Amino acid sequence: MKWTYVIGVVVLTALLSIGGTFLIMEKKYGKEVSKVAENEKEKLVSEGTDLSWVDAIQAKMIDEWKSGDRTFDENLVQEVMQKMIHQKIVPDIKEGSIWATPERIDILIQIVEENNDYEFEHDETYLEILKRWEKGDFSTVDDDYNTLKRIQGEKIYFVTAGIASDEKEETKVNNPKLWKDISTPEGFNNYGIEPTLEAWIAYHAEDIVKTTDVNEYYTKASQFASEMKYFRIQGGDLQKDIDNLHGVRAWMGHLEYVLSRQDTLESDRTRFNDDLKQTFKYFTELLHDLDIVINYDGKGETFGITRQLDGNKVKELESYIYGNGNPYQNNEY
Repeated sequence: MKWTYVIGVVVLTALLSIGGTFLIMEKKYGKEVSKVAENEKEKLVSEGTDLSWVDAIQAKMIDEWKSGDRTFDENLVQEVMQKMIHQKIVPDIKEGSIWATPERIDILIQIVEENNDYEFEHDETYLEILKRWEKGDFSTVDDDYNTLKRIQGEKIYFVTAGIASDEKEETKVNNPKLWKDISTPEGFNNYGIEPTLEAWIAYHAEDIVKTTDVNEYYTKASQFASEMKYFRIQGGDLQKDIDNLHGVRAWMGHLEYVLSRQDTLESDRTRFNDDLKQTFKYFTELLHDLDIVINYDGKGETFGITRQLDGNKVKELESYIYGNGNPYQNNEY
């Protein structure tokens, strides 16, 4: 009787421990973990699998996307597809991956097919890749990743099994502060300015601060993002700053979408409006600091919000976009 009682306590403790583990994981990673089948959960726990690489925020953005949500522009679609590839290969660096479930692949296909707002420049390429994945064919993910990077105008520094060792070595010695202008402004004739990266970034940095109507925040940010097909840079830290700019713009899109929904509670609208204003503030500050980088060689007063200038508020910004500083990460939306 005594031994039966002890064994019962041990078994119960073990079950509670496993259940508690998944309760914590599901709270931290949201739907990314909850979509894993029960038998897969047991397998992951028994193997001690580390899920810290999961980008739970963007995974949740995909899971909760509805037709009409303007969160995903072309740059964000590229980023999510790349993070799905991260999960399918075993590179040296795997941070920020997203589980490539059939449901998420189907949603991405729908997003690309409903791209009327953005007129994706490379929609046929995305659909070709996604429809191959839809059939369960991930045999060419290395090539798919490189294709996406070439579309972005970047040199392929991502380390996969197929890249030669000398290129891996080049990755190690690459200076993240070096950057160059790889713009292709042919066809750009907006605002009566010179079609150069310098003139374009200066115009938007000055113009964006004039925006006071909350209903124009996302429109202004999206206009800037849509013109980035003409103006591009190549570089380590500066490219990450551009990625952060897209991340902030994406949150503006999501907040605008939440505010437009009929089922959003009136009691929540003030908070969402405040979050939208904060997000727009980050966008304007980041754009200002990028202007200092590009037009003034990094010399001038900044908000300390760029990696390129080793800003002291970069962690705050990136926590807001990707981590616990974002209300969406804490399941508040």
